[in-house]
Amino acid sequence: MAKSAPSTIILKGNPIYKEYPLAPITASGVTAITPGMLVELASGEVRPHSTQGGNATPMFAVEGLNIDATSLTMGDIDTDYDDDNGAVKVAFCNNGDEVYALLGAGQTVAIHGLLQSASDGYLMPYTAGTNLPLRPVARALEAVDNSAGTSAARVKVEVL
Repeated sequence: MAKSAPSTIILKGNPIYKEYPLAPITASGVTAITPGMLVELASGEVRPHSTQGGNATPMFAVEGLNIDATSLTMGDIDTDYDDDNGAVKVAFCNNGDEVYALLGAGQTVAIHGLLQSASDGYLMPYTAGTNLPLRPVARALEAVDNSAGTSAARVKVEVL
């Protein structure tokens, strides 16, 4: 029987993986980073991408980092990074890489719809009124209706 949902963030491609410290939760106002979030670096620390519709390096938090130094298991796509002293494993994606990202609550995207940063690590539909050179970061590979959702929904995307 086939799985109904992927269990990994990087679906296709060959991104560059790195680890960076998580920005202090109290300073950034972030409660956690979930694998699949669009992230950025600020002073060498990882935080959710913070500019709605802003230019974004296609860098996504991914699963797999051993959250606890004494743990024998690795984090999965639903294991948040939420330790001030912890590291976040990220993937610097290339054009054409496919990612199991996160669409923000209350958002809907059609298949092949363009997506941009929603300013909280999630993606939202690209709006044509966004001033250049700002651009979408991904294209939806599936339609997702999260209009009634109160939390983010997974969406398969292709990095642009």
